Amino acid sequence: MSTPMLEQFAAAINAPVPFFLAVIAVAVAIWKAMEWAYRQRLELWQTMHQAAVKDAEYAKEREAALDATLKNLSEKTKDYPEIEPTVATANSQFTKLREANTELFDTLNRFPDQRWGNLNLWMHTLAQAREREQSPKK
Repeated sequence: MSTPMLEQFAAAINAPVPFFLAVIAVAVAIWKAMEWAYRQRLELWQTMHQAAVKDAEYAKEREAALDATLKNLSEKTKDYPEIEPTVATANSQFTKLREANTELFDTLNRFPDQRWGNLNLWMHTLAQAREREQSPKK
């Protein structure tokens, strides 16, 4: 080892308290930098998940409206046998759409608990801390 490095080791050994305080300060600085860098990404992921859940809920609402329309159409076209295959095809496609929407909605509802449970716990804790910081002091 070179002499300057030996001098640094000697300085750290001769003054352990300032050395460990410096190490802790650097660790805290790195931790805060990482938290700052990833907080926005985590919030973006959470926002995207919430938007996807809202989209799925809207799709469920539109699915119900489409179901009512198809039932009404089926009732009106009973007297027209040439249209029945088209209505049957529409009902079949609607059934597939309903299954896909149900699977999507179920997946979105399971998403936080199974795949990103720790992420959501961390985000919840972070949100609570932010609320405490922003709440007026009593």
